[in-house]
Amino acid sequence: MNFRDQRRDDDMIKAMPKSFGTIKEAEIYLTAITRRILYWLGNLPKLQPNHDAKLGTLEGVQISAAASYSEVQKKAIDEVSNWNHAFKHLWALAPLPTHKDFRDTMYLRVNYIIANLVSRTVGIPLDTINPKCDPALEEVISISRAVVLSLEIPKQDGRYDRGSEQMLWDVPTVTQLMTVGMRFRNRRLRKEAVELLVCWPRQERAWNSRKVGLLIEWLHRLEDVGLGDDILYIPNKCALRNVQMENDPLGRTTKVSCEQPTAQGWVMKKMVASWDDLLPEDIGAEDSSVVLEETHSLFLSTLYY
Repeated sequence: MNFRDQRRDDDMIKAMPKSFGTIKEAEIYLTAITRRILYWLGNLPKLQPNHDAKLGTLEGVQISAAASYSEVQKKAIDEVSNWNHAFKHLWALAPLPTHKDFRDTMYLRVNYIIANLVSRTVGIPLDTINPKCDPALEEVISISRAVVLSLEIPKQDGRYDRGSEQMLWDVPTVTQLMTVGMRFRNRRLRKEAVELLVCWPRQERAWNSRKVGLLIEWLHRLEDVGLGDDILYIPNKCALRNVQMENDPLGRTTKVSCEQPTAQGWVMKKMVASWDDLLPEDIGAEDSSVVLEETHSLFLSTLYY
């Protein structure tokens, strides 16, 4: 985002109405707010924390800050909150699945939840707030399932079925489910997110749901090593860090990388999956035996547009 884009978004958000007149108007403002959050996350290492800032609430639940955060974060949280207030009356009138505005309305609600979660949890150890994130993540799963079912895509065993995938350009759900599956640690909800990606295969803009779901499932297997079924949240000792997923249009591949904790230290793991075919036996994984130096960074692979 260049300086001119920043000024444009600043001016637009300052003029945001207290109540949106249409779904399209709400989308325009949420897109601008999300763009600013992504810019802020990308520049987070350059920002100085404000030790006097308070985290406040997450969907009405008080959370004590485990780490300080900057005034920029407070501004992002306030903007997301103001957007939600302006959207409330439209959400209260949320249409039935058969209505033409149903998917757009659900899409905005889910994107608000993700923007709210991400802006409020950056810099806070997830193990301290895991249960408090669950109600919001449950809603993301519930809405995403309703949207997917409204598309009338036949359910498949997406791991092996080579059937055609529906092309969707206007109602993306993949990136929101990526956030649930890759950023947060509730194993049950992550599994449900993967199921919605894999078993209802669809192409949403640059993202193929089945391919993304299988790649996330591979990441989960790395974190699940040694964990019993009775453990609901991924513990810190098993949690991956520096997780990144990106598409390579020229090479027609999707690449995933992460760092996995081991007894010897942090080890880099990589996977490259072809767009042309992706079955479990086709996935190529690379295990770097190099033990990495201790580093600190945040997972930023979320909220794609």
